[in-house]
Amino acid sequence: MRCLGDSQSGGGISARPDWDTFGGEMLGLYQFPLRSPRTLAMMARTLRRLALWSGVDSPADLDPPAIARFVSEMVAAGLSRATIAGMLGYARAICSYAVAVGCLARSPFSFRRQWVRVDPTPPRTRHLSVQEVGRLLDCLEARAGDWVGLRLYALTSLIAHTGLRRDEALTARVTDVDLSERLFFVRASSSRLWKTAASAQPVPLPPRACEALGRWMAVVASEWLFPGVRRLGPWTGGACGERACDRLRAAAQELGIEGVTWLALRHSFATHAESAWGWPEGVIRRVLRHTTMRTSLHYYRHADVPNLVGHAERVDYTGRASTHGSV
Repeated sequence: MRCLGDSQSGGGISARPDWDTFGGEMLGLYQFPLRSPRTLAMMARTLRRLALWSGVDSPADLDPPAIARFVSEMVAAGLSRATIAGMLGYARAICSYAVAVGCLARSPFSFRRQWVRVDPTPPRTRHLSVQEVGRLLDCLEARAGDWVGLRLYALTSLIAHTGLRRDEALTARVTDVDLSERLFFVRASSSRLWKTAASAQPVPLPPRACEALGRWMAVVASEWLFPGVRRLGPWTGGACGERACDRLRAAAQELGIEGVTWLALRHSFATHAESAWGWPEGVIRRVLRHTTMRTSLHYYRHADVPNLVGHAERVDYTGRASTHGSV
């Protein structure tokens, strides 16, 4: 598609297309399977809000003042800094595309790459302590006497011990697990496109996760690793209170542990891999399958006080380092 000079060719969008025409062309590049449905929905939302909040009528109007208005309106609307940063990433792609097709002379992101300051407040997604995850797993294992209880225990054990994303675990098939090699294979397919290309990788399984999966796979009776009660599809839905997230949250609340989600378990794994288990930087990023080190370090790993105190116990200049509180 060309923009400038198309008046001579008679095709494509005009030299100064209206925003709806440009947006339609942009969304055509984000249709499945080129991008995931979630990415397409986010791009469509950004296009709508960018036009509404920055006052642009054409991609040619995307200048630094327009982006500044966009940011100001997002802040006034009460959007979180993480949401604002995410939408600015899509806005950057929109501007880059406008430059590529000749509708915009220069991207406003070449003037200022970072339009919002780093949020100094704690992240909304919490991590659980080593003790909290241990208590949760022990409780679920004690309740794993039937098919329903064992399913929740195996699922929770898998995510807690590997840091898998929720949908990577919930939409897995039995063939994605190789217990003899202690590996879980995150595989992409025509119906399963992950967040990034790097997501489709093998993930190592710790011993307790292998034990839980071994017990579960002996009785699952489905091609899906974690099927619904009728065993016809993955456990991705259900009535209120019967969904995987609902059952996890209810079990945690009985133990007095609040804020437990599948994402919180991924954050917990990332945090303890660094400061409790001493994994190298490259291994953590490889297992979490993050595209950039910044994502792994700044968004998924948190300051766990007991872990840090445990390391501080071993700081000694006399040669008599204490072993108390070792991690």
